[in-house]
Amino acid sequence: MHFPLNTEDTVPEAAIPMLQNTQEAFGMVPNLERVMATAPALLESYGTLWTLFNSTSFNAAERQIVYQAINVEHNCTY
Repeated sequence: MHFPLNTEDTVPEAAIPMLQNTQEAFGMVPNLERVMATAPALLESYGTLWTLFNSTSFNAAERQIVYQAINVEHNCTY
């Protein structure tokens, strides 16, 4: 299955503000968000979950450990 990697020219209008927020926060837009932008509701949900996770009692180092554990579990290459 092929998932399109959206660019500024192909991203749905509803996803533009969310991708702009990601660009401002991280200095770039990861490919995962570019793909999710095809379905703006999915991209919004992902952003909401990210915000909720950042509001937990985990500190920044603990959150990174969780992220890395997820990457290992899913054989993420980046």
